[in-house]
Amino acid sequence: MNNAGQYDPLEAAELAKKWGIKIYTIGIGSDQAYTTTQGLFGTFRIPAGQTLDEGLLKAIAENTGGFYGRADDAKALRRIVERIDELEKTEVKSVQYTQFAERFGPWTLAALLVLGAEILAGCTVFRKIP
Repeated sequence: MNNAGQYDPLEAAELAKKWGIKIYTIGIGSDQAYTTTQGLFGTFRIPAGQTLDEGLLKAIAENTGGFYGRADDAKALRRIVERIDELEKTEVKSVQYTQFAERFGPWTLAALLVLGAEILAGCTVFRKIP
């Protein structure tokens, strides 16, 4: 049931159709919803009515090129998801990995050795004369 939002679901479906987006709708729940009530003589199940707007879900799916599926239990939901998975396959053209190897280590070590030699030489006869 549409109970929130500022846009009508059918208008949103029209926009999705213009953009080339397929919408697959799934109605989840059994045919009859029950409310459990604790009474004086035990627990009672009272029919609460169906809150699933199947007409709207079917209209959205048909308008965008998708389909509507009803999932009364976990198996039915799994079948619907597998059907969508079969219909919507997107292949990845290429996957590229880049591996970097840092090669500055030997150069850094050589620079530190030259710097150390300069510091040591500055403390001996090779120091700079002002």
